[in-house]
Parts: sequence; structure tokens; C-alpha cells
Amino acid sequence: MKQSFTANPGVSLTSIQIRGGVPLHGIVIDNPSGNWLFVVELLDYCPPYTLGWSRDFDYAGSAITIRAGNGPSGQVGTNAGDAYTVTLNTDPVGFSAGNVSGGGGSGSSFIQNFTPTLSNVTVILCFTSTFNHIGFIANPGGNKRIRLLTVFAHLGIPAGVAIVGRTWRSPCNVAFISFDGAISVYLRVSEATPFVVMPVNMDTTPNTSLDLWGQADWADTNVTMGAIYQLI
Repeated sequence: MKQSFTANPGVSLTSIQIRGGVPLHGIVIDNPSGNWLFVVELLDYCPPYTLGWSRDFDYAGSAITIRAGNGPSGQVGTNAGDAYTVTLNTDPVGFSAGNVSGGGGSGSSFIQNFTPTLSNVTVILCFTSTFNHIGFIANPGGNKRIRLLTVFAHLGIPAGVAIVGRTWRSPCNVAFISFDGAISVYLRVSEATPFVVMPVNMDTTPNTSLDLWGQADWADTNVTMGAIYQLI
């Protein structure tokens, strides 16, 4: 026995069950919406624009809840696309990651928007004291977010770049925290470890700039700070 339930993008389904409250053993989701769909009882997510996503339940419950929103690591969901359908089954349905929906339509458009062109930014943080602050990535506007993918810090300045009156002292440890209230990243470079790369994969809140804060053991320290990011 099975029964299907449909909801518009952005709308959750709470405590849905097959008529009579019979035990459930499987679930299939067709999700042509831009939402990530969180199946509370499975602690699992169906991605946006995915058809034929399926799971079996380890226990025979009678009701489940689906929450429409963002992904497990803060991946952005949207209320675009079409209504999604959840089909509950009294029999197991097996595991499937599903297939991207939309062909040349909404699914492909969403994926293109979700994985835009990579951008790079590099700034030189010059410490006139042991603490400094500099703008890093400007507010993108348009209700977009900055997706910070990778950050790096390098003690010193690039070859060929002259900064008048600046030296860098030894020994030196430099600790960085870059944040906008939603992202907090800690990096430390030193003479022993002059170059550090860190994967981040975090999003800012919409319409927010990303600033860089630094703290050094000594003034007169120069550090090159960079990032790979996307605007989504």
C-alpha cells in the first residue's frame, strides 16, 4: 500500500501518514523544487531538483515529517521550481540517490546558478600595530551570498610588490579570523609554517560583505591573504 502527498516549494509536510496509520517501510520523493527536503525520521536530505530519491526505514513508524529549506551544510535552497511529491509505502523501496530533474529546464538552470563561476580575491594585510582589519570581499547585493570555498594565508608579500616602509620581523606568528557573523575561519601562519590553505565551504548571509581581521605578534608584519569564492 502506498499514498502520495504534494506540497509547494517552501512548504513543509508535518506528520503525514498512510490512511489508517499503517506502518511505513519506504519513502520515495520526487523533488522538482529548489528546496532541500529534510526527512526528520531518517535524518537525511533529498537534494533540490531530484526525482526518484528513495530510502527504507529501519523501523516501522507510522508518520513522518518533511522540512523544506536549506541543505545539511547550509547549502542554499530556493522556493523556485515546482511542487514536490512524497510517496509513503508499506513495503521497502530500496536506496536511490535519484536523478536530476528538469533536463534543459528548471533543473539545469538551478544547477548552473548553484555552481557559478569561481572568483579569486587577494589582499595584503599590513600590520601597523599587532591588530588590523581590512575589507575582503564586497557585498554582492542582489540578495546574493558569498560562498567561501578555500582561503589561504602567506607570510610576506608577493614578488615584485613594493610596500614602502614595511618590513617583516622575526620570529612571527600571525593569527587570522575572518568573519561576517556567519563565517568564522581561523588561520595561523608563522616562519615555521609560512603558507596555509584551508577548505571552508561556508556561505555568508545574503547582501553581506566579508571582512578580514588579523592579529600578529609584532607590528611591521605583512601577510598575503586570499580566497576562492562564488556568488550565489
